[in-house]
Amino acid sequence: MTKKLLFLGLLLSCLTLARPGAAQVVQYLPPLVAAHAMPPGLVGVSRVVDARPSSPPTLGYSLSGGAGPQPVTFAQPLAPTLLAFLQQQVPPSEIPGRELVMRLTRLELEELKLQAVARLEAEFYLMAPDSSYQLVARCTEAAQRPITGRREVSLIVHSQNLSDVLQRALNTGGNLTQWLPNGPRRSNSQLQAPKSVGPAGPRWPILAEGATRRPGFYRTFDDFRNNRPTEADRLEVERHPNSNAERADDYGVAPYYREANGRRKPATIYWGFSDGQHAYIRFDFTYYRLLPQPGGFMFDTQAKLRSTGALYVMGGIYPTASIKPRERYEIDLDAGTGVPFLPAHHALNPQSQLLNPQSRPTQLLIYRPRSAKGPAAQIRLAPDQPAQSLAAGEYLQFSPPADQPLTVRVQLAGGGEATLPILPTAETAVYLQCRPGQAVPLQQVKVEVGAAAVSRLVD
Repeated sequence: MTKKLLFLGLLLSCLTLARPGAAQVVQYLPPLVAAHAMPPGLVGVSRVVDARPSSPPTLGYSLSGGAGPQPVTFAQPLAPTLLAFLQQQVPPSEIPGRELVMRLTRLELEELKLQAVARLEAEFYLMAPDSSYQLVARCTEAAQRPITGRREVSLIVHSQNLSDVLQRALNTGGNLTQWLPNGPRRSNSQLQAPKSVGPAGPRWPILAEGATRRPGFYRTFDDFRNNRPTEADRLEVERHPNSNAERADDYGVAPYYREANGRRKPATIYWGFSDGQHAYIRFDFTYYRLLPQPGGFMFDTQAKLRSTGALYVMGGIYPTASIKPRERYEIDLDAGTGVPFLPAHHALNPQSQLLNPQSRPTQLLIYRPRSAKGPAAQIRLAPDQPAQSLAAGEYLQFSPPADQPLTVRVQLAGGGEATLPILPTAETAVYLQCRPGQAVPLQQVKVEVGAAAVSRLVD
């Protein structure tokens, strides 16, 4: 009997391991908690209808924790969970004929390299005397927060983002002073029918057929989707060959702007820009060319390059021609944030760099002010790595793994060595100031201080 039970146990274990997707474990979100109280005078929601296309069982995937993408959802059914939260914020109306219905057409979560994002689209209907439902409001909401590599923390952040978009949606749909005066009417069956997934039309001017790409800067995402670039007279674009290109017309760009005194500065404060032919987005300290697709745009990220044409990573220096890490991001023009996201099918790709938080790209910059005269300093990130020279007025750029302790070493002229332990993260760049002749040869500075110093060096 014991042998039979042991055999059955081994058989079940093998079947479990062989089952596709067995490694995926559903992660349940913590309870929704309101970030603030709702303003008075709102109309409460009496019913939530899940009209998302195909009503997916999960809201998205969590990539934190290093165990691969795991599906995320609520522990209880979606519509009752949302309704309970909304009614905690604003109780439903007890006035006859004031039944407000929230028709949910989109609710999803995304994890990016730097942050977690929640997106919501919904319609609000008021029940009419003839039992039909009149559209009174529409809303598109998005919320984002920074994330870390710990899955339990990311789940809390996702829950906070969902609470934010739900409260914003309620603030729009429940505000009767902003209701549409003559919205279309729907039957109850039409209300519950899932939203169709037809091709998106040119809802935004940037997508209109024959839209002219005017040169200039996009200060905001809204400027981009409405095709309203500005400051064209201040824009200067440098193009350089891209050794990591996959298209013949692909090249790197570096935009600059002219100050009133004629001084040229790197353009680091804009959402993106247009050179008159193509649009570019600023993402992870680099400008990428946007490629149009139905309903939006996409772009491919590339390895971070140094002027020498080499990619610096832990373990050595590699020519960029042999390394082509690429991830395809998309931009949803209907979302209010303009934050790029990885499409779901790519997030499930086991080769994706995002599956392991430690492989998220980082940026470490070590700079030496022009005033720090003297022989070139020798910089290395590990004892077995070749040293890199750093003279006055120069800077080095590295991409070490995220969230891994690292010791930066500086070989001094007298034969000694100065060290500085740091912890690179994917959330923000790390700037180190090198002054070999000072009592503190190497120190970490604030991001804004380091960014300004590097900008002065390249000016």
